[in-house]
Amino acid sequence: MTSLQPVDQTTASNTKCARAHARRPTIAILGDIFGFSYPIDVFHGVTDAAQTYGVDVLYVAGGPLRAVDGAPMTRSVILNLIGPDNVDGIIIFSSLLATASRLEEFSTFCKQYAPLPAVSVGLKLPDIPSITIANYTGVYSEMTHLIDVHGYRRIAFICGPESHPEAKERLRGYTDALTAHSIPIDPALIVSGQFSVQSGAQAITTLLDQRGVTFEAVVAASDQMAFGALEALEARGIRVPGQVAVVGFDDIDEARYTSPALTTVRQPFYAVGAHALETLLARMAGKDVPEELQVPTQCIIRESCGCLRREVLYVMQEPILADVPACSCQELITARMPDILQELTLSNDMPLGDLFPGWLHTLLDKFCQDLETAGHAVFAPALYEILRQAIRSGDDMDRWPQIISVLHKHTLSAHLQPAQQRHAELLWQQARLVVAQMSHQAQDARLIRTRQLARRISDLGAELQTTFHVAGILDVLAGQLPRLGIPRCYLALYEDADTYRYPQPPPEWARLVLAYTEQGRLEILPEEQRFPSRCLLPPHSLPTEQPSVMVATSLDAQNQLLGFVIFEDRLEEKLFYRDLRLQISSALQGALLVQRLQERSAELARQQYVLNTFMENVPDRIYFKDLESRFTRANQAHARHLGLSDPAQEIGKSDWDFFSPEQAQVKYAQEQEIIRTGQPILGLEETDGLGHWALTTKMPLRDEHGVIIGTFGISHDITELKQAQAELQRAYIDIERRVEERTAELQREIAERKRAEVERERLIAELEAKNAELEHFTYTVSHDLKSPLITIGGFAGFLQQDLLNGDIAQAQKDITYINDALTRMKQLLDELLDLSRIGRRMNPPETVPFEAIAREAVELVSGRIAAGNISVEIMPGLPTVYGDRARLVEVVQNLLDNACKYMGDRPDPRIEIGAQQTENETVFYVRDNGIGIDPRYHEQIFGLFNKLDAASEGAGVGLAIVKRIIETHGGHIWVNSKGDGHGSTFYFTLATAP
Repeated sequence: MTSLQPVDQTTASNTKCARAHARRPTIAILGDIFGFSYPIDVFHGVTDAAQTYGVDVLYVAGGPLRAVDGAPMTRSVILNLIGPDNVDGIIIFSSLLATASRLEEFSTFCKQYAPLPAVSVGLKLPDIPSITIANYTGVYSEMTHLIDVHGYRRIAFICGPESHPEAKERLRGYTDALTAHSIPIDPALIVSGQFSVQSGAQAITTLLDQRGVTFEAVVAASDQMAFGALEALEARGIRVPGQVAVVGFDDIDEARYTSPALTTVRQPFYAVGAHALETLLARMAGKDVPEELQVPTQCIIRESCGCLRREVLYVMQEPILADVPACSCQELITARMPDILQELTLSNDMPLGDLFPGWLHTLLDKFCQDLETAGHAVFAPALYEILRQAIRSGDDMDRWPQIISVLHKHTLSAHLQPAQQRHAELLWQQARLVVAQMSHQAQDARLIRTRQLARRISDLGAELQTTFHVAGILDVLAGQLPRLGIPRCYLALYEDADTYRYPQPPPEWARLVLAYTEQGRLEILPEEQRFPSRCLLPPHSLPTEQPSVMVATSLDAQNQLLGFVIFEDRLEEKLFYRDLRLQISSALQGALLVQRLQERSAELARQQYVLNTFMENVPDRIYFKDLESRFTRANQAHARHLGLSDPAQEIGKSDWDFFSPEQAQVKYAQEQEIIRTGQPILGLEETDGLGHWALTTKMPLRDEHGVIIGTFGISHDITELKQAQAELQRAYIDIERRVEERTAELQREIAERKRAEVERERLIAELEAKNAELEHFTYTVSHDLKSPLITIGGFAGFLQQDLLNGDIAQAQKDITYINDALTRMKQLLDELLDLSRIGRRMNPPETVPFEAIAREAVELVSGRIAAGNISVEIMPGLPTVYGDRARLVEVVQNLLDNACKYMGDRPDPRIEIGAQQTENETVFYVRDNGIGIDPRYHEQIFGLFNKLDAASEGAGVGLAIVKRIIETHGGHIWVNSKGDGHGSTFYFTLATAP
């Protein structure tokens, strides 16, 4: 297997793609997939001329920007890949691509190709040389024939799209012809169409059924619409041309073979293609070219208007006898050769070109030899050989009856003896038989080849339909496409194509997945697969020695973009490119769907593993039950709680198997109520009777349709919390006992009654404060610790629902919220425990300079201070204080941290630490110039869990801890701030001596 030749990767990544044919110009033809003869004939005109001039051709079969109904055409996306990176000039099939677009819209689309030299075919575009058709004169001549020759006056017209410039010109030819013949224009006889068979048939329905008009003839602005009109008329029993004449425009191949043969206007498609290439090459060479080149059209008379075909009429014409001197046949042929050539060119339905040099002279020489030496029979063999060469070169056999008729007329102009006259007639009859025989043979041979090709394509489609993997599809294509006559093929798939939405630009990158040439399938190394989509071919594609013709088409299915494929054009029937595109696109879409399904299944399996891991390792007890409250799933923590080693031991059992009847009945009643009402139970405190407590949330379990199919629950162990509450309660009882003892002691100390009374009042006040604090603490603990548990319960419900829906990404988010709530609860518990220890766990008091305390606190917060670029000033000579040094450092540290956190976006953030002396005591302070605190919240901020900014970090315990430490040291703390960016000052007092 041959490998693609690597190239320098630096070069490949430059603005210009490294084209395989860089030594030859490459011309792109932007058109549609071959659906009828019009683009095929223009294509042949371009490619034949390209062979003459030695340039490569890339036909880009994209399609109209919009469908007839205005919907975007996904397959047109490939047109956006064409540019200076891959071609040197472009020919735009504007009449095809702009079928359903406004001219302004299409002109804007074409501007993306600047500064590439370009030529438009069909429509005149701004700033682009255009090869146009004489649409106006074509319809005008057709109308003149219907009016002057047949005498029709009620002539209906089926237009093209109203916004299409060619359609407008054809309509103008119709109306001007009527006006020129003094025939009133009847709007009821004009119907809009879309250049399609269906719109032609619909036009007849509109004329006859909706408008109820009568007409003698129908002029369609395209052959396709004329075919639709013919079918609709014949379906109604209206004979064409017996009752209504029908004519078209374009002269596609089908126009000659339909019955009756269609009178139409010929567009010289082949010549248009040749002119387009020559004009483009001239512009690429820097030559001046005309802004518009209009190619004449020709009215072709056939049976659908009521006339006989031209070759039949030629048989009936008299020979040219006037002023003919007596001469031999050979002398007459030599004298009349210029006239013969001119009449052959004008009278033929197809352009007349030399099949091989001197074919016409050879044929007429053999005719004269046969005529003058009767019996040698050299004329018929010569005609056979000429026709065989014509067939091999792809010449159209339909024009040969006309050629024979023209030659017949001119040769009978000679003064022949009666015997020679009869022999000449026999020779021309023989010639007509030879032409008919060879024509049938050519048609049969082409039909056989077409059937063989169709069968091979059908076999290819059948094999693709049974292949469900991309690799298998590529193997089939590599094996079967060469059998269709496609010697080279490159197939690439877009990256992230499933995310594409029209009209976004095409995906930036593509991967080459298949490449083969005449030498066989090419090995594509990993580093050779990925390339920019705009290159169309990877930079290391293999070159060819001779100029090549390639056909590129988009691969898409049901408006889903897949990639593109490039064939070397050797397919005899171009129409089969459309079948290949559809078959390959359909097969790849199916295979990619299978591949994505497999990847999705693997991802679900991985996510299930993650969920199982979470279930087994989370400390909370998680369990699921059915409608009868039987366990259907549980995690390891729940199994351990029930004294089991494996959660599987729970499945199918109920609470009656593990708890007392009384406990089981309570749980069962709760769950049945949830099933009945759909209402969850949140924050339920439960005990197992053995000293263990849990905070439980129970939720309804629903299926993918929202129907309740059971319940699930999450239980979080709060035994430590309950123990902390019990410890607080014992502390409260101890305080009461101490108060009673102290009161009794004061009563016994009559001498110190007054002091005892004051002491009693102080203790009572302290007790009331403790009671209030205890009540607030209990409420706070209950409220703030329930919040994360409720979060855990809620998101566990969402987790179950998302798993049932198969939304793994959302499930991962649910797990993250649950873990965040657990972290939050741990933080709350740690800070509560720290708060509860203040006053009970103190270090021995000592005398220490407050300046040392301040500097130690600054050092602990230095990271945050540096991050905020905050300056800190410590007043020198601060007083000495007496207390727990570590706790006092904690006070200043918390105040500094709080000041940094709420500094805002001050340009000069600053913090001051100092003291001031009042009449009775020393007041220490920490002052900042931050955002300040609204006076309404000066007291609130010292409460437990009170945060003015819910989004800020921390749990709201810091200032409560500061207040507790200060009060434990016999001091008090307050804040002074006007709020609104005026900064804050925290004042506090401390004992300065034992």
